[in-house]
Amino acid sequence: QCYYTNSFTSFTIDRLLVYSGNAILMLKTDTCSEEAKKNLANIWKWSRFSHEKEALLAVGAKLRVVGVHYYGSKWEIDVELADE
Repeated sequence: QCYYTNSFTSFTIDRLLVYSGNAILMLKTDTCSEEAKKNLANIWKWSRFSHEKEALLAVGAKLRVVGVHYYGSKWEIDVELADE
């Protein structure tokens, strides 16, 4: 299923960086097209905390749910950018 973001949305793109208090949505960027990536800003390049690998999506970015996993005590949802 696909959905659109309704606000600017922040993600980490590295599963190892998900920790208590962090987002449980994982943004997968390795399989999406360059056209889909136009709504993505890899802001960790300018972040004080660049090790967090934070990515920012624009309002109205289209996402596809590609996986749902339960690890220990939390759910993680994998999403990827989708073409229009």
